[in-house]
Amino acid sequence: MIKKIAVYILLCVGTVTFAQQELTSFKVGMKKSNSFVKDALPIIDESNGNVSLFLVDTKNVYGYLFNDQFQIIDSLQLENKNRKYKSIIGHSINTENEYGIYLTNNFEDEFAVVNFSYQKDTSYIKEFEIDLKDEAFVQTLNYNHKLYILSVTKKTSIINIYTLNNNGVSDKHSIDFADSKFIDRKDKEIPLYELLVPSSSILKGGAIISNSKKIADVVRIKNDILNPVDITAGLSKLYLHNNKVLMTFDENESITQLISIDLATFQKEALQIKKPFYAIESNKKKTNSFIYDDLIFMMATTKDEFTFTVQNLLTQHKIAEYSATENDSIDFKNAPIIQVGSYYDKYREFEKTQKFLRKVYDGDVGISVYKPNDNYEILLGGKVEYKASGGGMGIGAASIPIASFGAVTVYYNPTHFAYNSYTYTKSTFIKGLFDKDFNHVEGAFPENAYDKMKDFKEEKEVTENAKTVFKYKDFYILGNYTPWPYQQYRLRKFED
Repeated sequence: MIKKIAVYILLCVGTVTFAQQELTSFKVGMKKSNSFVKDALPIIDESNGNVSLFLVDTKNVYGYLFNDQFQIIDSLQLENKNRKYKSIIGHSINTENEYGIYLTNNFEDEFAVVNFSYQKDTSYIKEFEIDLKDEAFVQTLNYNHKLYILSVTKKTSIINIYTLNNNGVSDKHSIDFADSKFIDRKDKEIPLYELLVPSSSILKGGAIISNSKKIADVVRIKNDILNPVDITAGLSKLYLHNNKVLMTFDENESITQLISIDLATFQKEALQIKKPFYAIESNKKKTNSFIYDDLIFMMATTKDEFTFTVQNLLTQHKIAEYSATENDSIDFKNAPIIQVGSYYDKYREFEKTQKFLRKVYDGDVGISVYKPNDNYEILLGGKVEYKASGGGMGIGAASIPIASFGAVTVYYNPTHFAYNSYTYTKSTFIKGLFDKDFNHVEGAFPENAYDKMKDFKEEKEVTENAKTVFKYKDFYILGNYTPWPYQQYRLRKFED
């Protein structure tokens, strides 16, 4: 049953500190005083700057609609009953300003959309079918207020793109890359399916997926946020650049393989780009790549030396290259070599390039590129071991249920996923600043919004209840719920 919430608003004039500004604080309109908010799901309407924030407790979903000044302009409430669907995979906004939240079950073979209308004060759930019997689920992405689901047909090079609206599937396009060559790490020619879907069990959202259920191991990258090397060390990555879907594959240590699909025309393209240390045998090097705008960044390392390059993605023209051997000092870094999350120490600094090379070579190479202002901030290093956030984000509720932290963040909120990976990282890396022409820039590496959020949470002992992190315009927002004594939800602003 849907009804308007009596909107308990404490519109706060933001209290500014060195790190954060409180955007708003409000009382969640719960039916029972012992209810407990378990999760928060933000949706941004890019056309007008409105933010719809859905808060979920054990039995209800509360929707709050904010304008671009973070004033609550509307609200609604849904009583949860359905427990069938466990994971959120994305959202959409239709022409009537209805917000759709898409759900799937644990096996990703049944789907539904929950539609919320503030204007009509209604909500309903609609189930729909996607026949994935002969396909493996790859990833989801949002573009132009629509949700797209990507799959790959088993044992082929066919990528399927499902376009979803608030009623379910509206279109399916199948793009066949059979005329393109794909190779594995041993240079054996294989179908695209084998690059996307690992042959062994994979770690996905903190849980092992059985071999009996084939799911692609593809990391979705948002270029407007800081991505830690834990995430970028993945060998298969998906990007959205303008209206194109880009997928890169770095299983082969000598080349980056890339496919591109235009979401407007569904035209395709495939590329192979040689990596640094191309001539060195594959078993003696570790490599990876990262795409930012029209550039591809590549890193290669052996036990004795490493290099990274910047190239134009289309022309493959090399723009910059930096290298160091085990006997060199790394003169293009802006801070000591950093190791985070080691067994004995959570944070260490050291200067010896030899130690950096050993640790990176023993792990998974990762490159992260971020440009919050005029300079590129680049992290080069390696992931030692992936460790997700402690404390799940499970919801026992259910018209918008979520089973686990990973299920929400990997698909629905990659910014929150990136922040938690950054906070709980276990990696070794260097930081470098570069200008627009990729000349090294001297000076201290700037503190980022993730650091400020982490320091603020530790200093103020901010609760983990219904925590969310998302990017809004050019800043980040940290949301969390304080259950006692006021049942308050707060949104705080953090800038790089």
